[in-house]
Amino acid sequence: MREKLIRGGIIILIFYLVVSFIRDSLELRQVEERLKRAKTEVEELEQKHQELEEKKRWVESEGFTEEEIRNKLNMAREGETVVILPEEEKRKMGVKRELEESGQRLEEEGKENWRRWVELF
Repeated sequence: MREKLIRGGIIILIFYLVVSFIRDSLELRQVEERLKRAKTEVEELEQKHQELEEKKRWVESEGFTEEEIRNKLNMAREGETVVILPEEEKRKMGVKRELEESGQRLEEEGKENWRRWVELF
């Protein structure tokens, strides 16, 4: 009888240890997953922080100040002339600039360069 109690106790103890090990293993996996997500979030936030720092440096620079003064106040340096384009021309220039910035070339097939200049004016 005593041996049965000892064996039963050992079986219960082993069962408890196995259940505890499985529970701890699952908890460890969850913690590792949270850690992985947190690291990813930290990397994203560090990248965003760096982008904001670059933007801050640009905003604090004289180049930004000059650009804002030129664009919003239509001011120019001494010796320069401010040219105000009609809205239609601004739209054309905006489309051309977008195409140039995206790496595409704006080509008018079949037209010679001098004809494009004549059409511009």
